[in-house]
Amino acid sequence: MGPRSYAPELCAFLNLIPVKWLCSMWCLLGFIGCAGPPSPCAEVSSGPQTSRVSQALSAPGRYALGEAAPYPDEGSLSAYRDDLRASQQIRRELGWTLGQRAFEMVEARGALAQRPIPRFQTWYGVEDLRRVFQYLEQWPEDGISGDQFTEDALIEQAFARNTSAVLSQEAWPENRLEAFLADLETDAQVRGAGGISRVLYSPRAAMHLVKSADAISECRPAERVAVKESEFVEQVVHLASCGVEELGPFRVAADGRFVAEAEGEVRLQLFGGGDCTRNRCEATGPVDLELRAVPTADTGGAVRLHFDARPPPETSCLEGGFPVGSAVVKVDYRREGFGVEFPEYATDASALSDRSDPAEWQPLGTVEPDPESIYRLELPGGNRFRLAALHLMTKELDHWAWASFWWSASPDTDFGADRPPMLFDTPLRDYKMCVATDFTEADPDPRGGAVDDSLAAALEQVSRPHGASWCSNPYIEQGAGNAATNCVGCHQYAGTDRRSEEILELPGHGTRLSEIDFPLDYVFSAAQVAGLVD
Repeated sequence: MGPRSYAPELCAFLNLIPVKWLCSMWCLLGFIGCAGPPSPCAEVSSGPQTSRVSQALSAPGRYALGEAAPYPDEGSLSAYRDDLRASQQIRRELGWTLGQRAFEMVEARGALAQRPIPRFQTWYGVEDLRRVFQYLEQWPEDGISGDQFTEDALIEQAFARNTSAVLSQEAWPENRLEAFLADLETDAQVRGAGGISRVLYSPRAAMHLVKSADAISECRPAERVAVKESEFVEQVVHLASCGVEELGPFRVAADGRFVAEAEGEVRLQLFGGGDCTRNRCEATGPVDLELRAVPTADTGGAVRLHFDARPPPETSCLEGGFPVGSAVVKVDYRREGFGVEFPEYATDASALSDRSDPAEWQPLGTVEPDPESIYRLELPGGNRFRLAALHLMTKELDHWAWASFWWSASPDTDFGADRPPMLFDTPLRDYKMCVATDFTEADPDPRGGAVDDSLAAALEQVSRPHGASWCSNPYIEQGAGNAATNCVGCHQYAGTDRRSEEILELPGHGTRLSEIDFPLDYVFSAAQVAGLVD
């Protein structure tokens, strides 16, 4: 069976509605801002001309928004890893879909019930986690044993109590809280209730961090540990007498062999590579596979599997890797007004070809974005901010899927030229995007199959067929070497003692897979959990 025979299933997975034509085509072919106590002041991390800021979601803000909206769990994409690696077009369709999910308008679940807000702005920041740990520490005194600390139900209760934490804070009497909520009138003010935290976690990701608190606290940077190449797996799956059984994904090691044999009247189909007869399938790794078994007799049947499995990435500083459906965002907000200037970056083919080595993003100058073209919010107290960029990582794959978005004064060109129509009426309408799903890419066409000439030319400048992938956000990836990175390469060192400067000096600016243990499963900010637990 050819590698694209399961294209319709991947199209359905991406759920690119109303831009079905995209998938069908493939199938056929600075200043400090304060919000008043008890919210902390924003941290200024760059000069005042283009100040980059961060401010945690406060207890009253969490009360207003309620519990965070989950990231849509559409399942693993592991079986489609090779197709994603081989097609820039498919990767970009996925990237825009991930952005649409993060920016989808959802209804607040707290005191602002039914007010719309982008999904990612409801997610949890470090102050939410701090309050959750405080509640977990208090519960043993109420007769709940400490061995229940990592049980999902107990942690879920702590997250629920976090939404009403403000009600027990003396600094927020009832009249002050009512005034706070009454001031959240405009859409920009509702967005501002969520704060401008630098990093936010979807509910599933935040839950996993809390469950992993002890492992994170006890972890120490160690020497790199080589990942095992393979382990032999043999199993039998018994099938009912009717229906279709979807089995997998099966991650086959490099040079490893996969064999599936049907026992009884069973028809087999293999997706992801390899070949099948009616009742036997074989493939050679490295490859990710899914198997469909269809019993054709009333007696049912069975499938016997033998394969050399590629172990999942090790995560020595967590309670296992983050589960599918986890998502993390890193955002870059810039102050509006008070003479603060907004930098402008070019990402066309000419600008990309002019990058000197070590590659570094250089602004063209400054620009004043049209207020209607950029995502804006207003914090309690009146300070206004604009979203320059957002970096999104989602756990559909072992090494995550990475999509990075940045505002542009010319969003219809190069990395914004293929924006799907579904985004034209969303906050992402004037943003560009790059995407990576693996350390390497294998596009046969260096222009990525792009229809738009400006996008094709830009992709050609960053394309390295059968080499390192590329995704770099000009607003977030600053410094020497960062314009030639791919997100996944640097993040593989999360939880180690490697500094970013060292990583960028590695061959390929740190883009290559090091075949190592992945202590924090690519999430650098997970390390901060250690400081939240007494």
